[in-house]
Amino acid sequence: MSITKINVVKEKEVKQSSFEVLNNFMVRSPLLSLDFFHKQLSNPQLNNLNLDDTLLFFKNIVENNKEIKEAIAVSSTSLLQSIQQITPDSKLKNKRNVVKGIFRYLNRISTRTTPFGLSASVGMGRFSTCNTSEDYASLKKYVQVDMEWATNLIKLLESDLSIVRQLKVKLNQGIMINGSRVKLNYSTDSVNDKQGEQNYVSTSINYNEVVEQVFEHSKEDIKFGDLLHKIYSTHSDVDIEIIERFIYELVKQEFLVTELRCSNEDTDTLKHILGILSEKNNIQVIGAELHDIYMNIKEYERATLGEGLSLYMDITEKMKQIVQVKNPLKVDLISLNNDYYIEETRRKDIEEIVELLCKFTAWNGNISNNDLKEYHSRFLGKYGLDREVPILELLDKELGLGAPNGYQYPPQNEGNIEQSFGLGHVDRVFLDKITECYLTNEMELSITDQDIETLKSQVVEKIALPDSLDVYFFRNVGNDKQYEFILGPNPYSTGAGTTLGRFINYLNDSDREFWREIAKKEQELHPNSILAEVLPTPINNRNLNVCQIGERRSHQINITNNLYTRNNINLNDIVIGATHDSLFIKSLSMGKEIIPLASHMLNPSLCPNIYRFLIEIGQQKTGNNYPYIFSNITNLGISFIPRITYKKFVLAPARWNIKTYSFKECKNEEEFYKHFKVFREKFNIPKLVFLVHFDNRILLDLENKIHLNDLFKETKKIKDNSFISLEESLYTESTDINHSQDCKEFVFSLVNRKKSIIKDDKNIEFSKKLPIISDKERMEYPFENWIFVKLYCVNDRQEEMLGQYLYQFIKENNWYENFFFMRFKDPEFHIRIRFKADTEVLIHEGLPIIIKWINTLKELGIINRVTFDTYDPEIERYGGAIAMEKAEKIFYLDSLISLELIRKKRFENFSVSKDILAFINVNHYMKFFKSDLTEQIEWLDKRIEYKEFLKEFRENRDEYLNYFKKFVVEDTSSLTVDESQLINLLIIRENALAEYVEYIRLLEQQGILYSNIDNILDSLIHLHLNRLIGINREYETKVLTLYRHALHNFNFQYTI
Repeated sequence: MSITKINVVKEKEVKQSSFEVLNNFMVRSPLLSLDFFHKQLSNPQLNNLNLDDTLLFFKNIVENNKEIKEAIAVSSTSLLQSIQQITPDSKLKNKRNVVKGIFRYLNRISTRTTPFGLSASVGMGRFSTCNTSEDYASLKKYVQVDMEWATNLIKLLESDLSIVRQLKVKLNQGIMINGSRVKLNYSTDSVNDKQGEQNYVSTSINYNEVVEQVFEHSKEDIKFGDLLHKIYSTHSDVDIEIIERFIYELVKQEFLVTELRCSNEDTDTLKHILGILSEKNNIQVIGAELHDIYMNIKEYERATLGEGLSLYMDITEKMKQIVQVKNPLKVDLISLNNDYYIEETRRKDIEEIVELLCKFTAWNGNISNNDLKEYHSRFLGKYGLDREVPILELLDKELGLGAPNGYQYPPQNEGNIEQSFGLGHVDRVFLDKITECYLTNEMELSITDQDIETLKSQVVEKIALPDSLDVYFFRNVGNDKQYEFILGPNPYSTGAGTTLGRFINYLNDSDREFWREIAKKEQELHPNSILAEVLPTPINNRNLNVCQIGERRSHQINITNNLYTRNNINLNDIVIGATHDSLFIKSLSMGKEIIPLASHMLNPSLCPNIYRFLIEIGQQKTGNNYPYIFSNITNLGISFIPRITYKKFVLAPARWNIKTYSFKECKNEEEFYKHFKVFREKFNIPKLVFLVHFDNRILLDLENKIHLNDLFKETKKIKDNSFISLEESLYTESTDINHSQDCKEFVFSLVNRKKSIIKDDKNIEFSKKLPIISDKERMEYPFENWIFVKLYCVNDRQEEMLGQYLYQFIKENNWYENFFFMRFKDPEFHIRIRFKADTEVLIHEGLPIIIKWINTLKELGIINRVTFDTYDPEIERYGGAIAMEKAEKIFYLDSLISLELIRKKRFENFSVSKDILAFINVNHYMKFFKSDLTEQIEWLDKRIEYKEFLKEFRENRDEYLNYFKKFVVEDTSSLTVDESQLINLLIIRENALAEYVEYIRLLEQQGILYSNIDNILDSLIHLHLNRLIGINREYETKVLTLYRHALHNFNFQYTI
């Protein structure tokens, strides 16, 4: 096999990796060895057997191996029943289905490492100075009730009022009160599993006096009977049975949750339920049945693998008689050995390759959540930078923004978010090299140090590596020992230890402590924040099986509620805010940022919106440059992708793609054998390959007809514009008769060695515990005190609109107390104008004048649409409600100044340039907030890159410094007429600015300033440049940067 190589550059000085591979790692192994696959499933004799003989061959394997038989029963009872019932006299279709079912299942339990029932085991290994791993494994079953069965059992018990009367209940924290209605964020009845999002039902009830009292009394757990009597004591005129039915209805609708509902951190759900029921009366029958089932489960758990089939079948039958689900038991297989060792020297290799793959992702353009990015923009548009919004309010469509686009529970599919599926820089480089391999008939692409230099993106200066992650590798057990590790097909999970989470309760104390230590290391990366475990409520209760984890973090966020929460952060304590770059989550009571995380592998998209939202924001805070996995290239469906390697690692096995048309003409298996032989020779496809379609993988022997038959059937299922793939397998038949060949997958946990390099916004003061300002306090509805009008004008006439028509309108009218304007896009460009006056004046004087003016603008073709709206002031952004009036005075005066300057520039040939006007106004705001020039430089350095726009500054240096001297030093000896007019204009807002700055400093001293003085300055400058120049963030950055250059240069010449 020839290999494409480029000359290797000289090795650089070795430095420590950014990642640390932790000492313990997870080992995942199929139930059977690879030898089983080679000797049984790849048996050449199968080529000579007809269908009946093949059926008998496979059936005998199952019937003669009790371990296999039990493993099939646990994964698919229906398949085992079909195997037992099938005969040579059965229908042809049924025989083929059973052959395929056995073949695929036996294939899975000898080649696939993904845990699933008894198909594969989970164990632990460690790095060591020597490799002394044992070839055997001591396996133990761990058995729990399936969480779908447990959840339905709880609902069954809660359907009995006589049981509920004896239970403790507690208010579901996922409620949101809005006026006369109270809505439940999510209940187990919100979604019909069979119809998914199309059958999402929101639960809401009237919020009346009785409901309010029930909620108040149940904030902490309370016995149902005690709650009933508390309500009855204040409503004794109502029949107690009516009150009881009312409270019971709140339980059934899940506004109240009972003590039967356990935490995800509970290690034994059925034991928990039995513990509750044992204290209650009149539950003898169901209690006895459940106790028998529990004892039988423990007996089955102790049974040797292969000896528990009949007991398993008996237990599941009894469980289905109580609650009908497909798989009532959850069975996991754990290796007790913990003696698999990998040489200590390999740690450094793994650290190096993982960091390199993460850098590939960064150089390729990063992993981006476009829906969350768009949501962040919408948040800033509606709420601004300093407002913090209760999470339940924010995610509600009626009160807030709703969820980000694409969220499903409840569905949020409004608007089309542009998804970026283009190739990045790294993709394109690899694609070029793959094309070279294809043209030169080379089967392997070996990445060299020189290639890495080519792959580096010059745009990316700082790379935000993940805080932690799990990475999956296979150990190469083939005869070719050139490569030691093979990167897994789905090679990572976000957060170290998440792969281990669902199994942690089965492992020994030292492994559990290791798992908790990872969380402590993650917390150290965010010393000023709280990393909280989010306890999910998945749409499909069966998915709770992967969420049953032990205690790991100091705090938790429970999406619904139960009576067993530990250091729980209530949903009504959580608010969402934003920086310029991202959203953040904060606890009001603790005054700290919250970073929500999960210690398991549940896909957030399978959960209610609030869970997904919390997790996705948390993921943004912990890094998003996870390892590059070549998926953009493999998804292109190109005919051949060579094996891609780096040093001792195979990063992507060779892959061949089969399209819809590849074997379209083959009508039967014989024709397929013939055509596929030519196809295989043409592309040099090896004997052993994995058939890959999305997440499904099955090992095939391309010289065995049973395997080819399976492949032929799959080619017939390929849809238009789709494909299936054949991926090379490095598993080869062992030549060592003394040792069996095992397929093992290793899950290495890595933690970032450095402090988090994600730049935290230092201007956010999470410690503030100021009350949320309600909509009732903040909203100004039309004509109460304000008229808020949006004028949608032609974009290229906005200067004319402002400098002529708005200017004239303001000059000719005096019925308002004040006004201000700004430019905006939503996404259409428009000018927002707000007029303040008494209600009577607004309605009877202001409105008729505004309407007349609007008609004039329409006739002139200046505007094409008008909207009157509610004024929602950015109270928090400018310091709080008591500071808002003073801020609005500045808006008013600033609007007057801006209109005058726009008019002068457009109609009077004003000599001061746009850049200088912006420059001087920035200085004017700065000197009231930061009289010391060093402080100004420090403020600017937090917001701009000081090395930018140097060329432009140097070209106009004298002009900038000249104006700096005139307006900063206030040297008025050589002012022009226009410059004198500018100074007179600036004086208009000086008193208001001085008064406002003094006032917000007082609020800051008292600890009641909602924003941060530096941020307020930022906002005032931004709003002024919006009025004067337009909507252009890049231009704002340029002005601030040029001002900083002038400030720096001027400091060398003058002392101010």
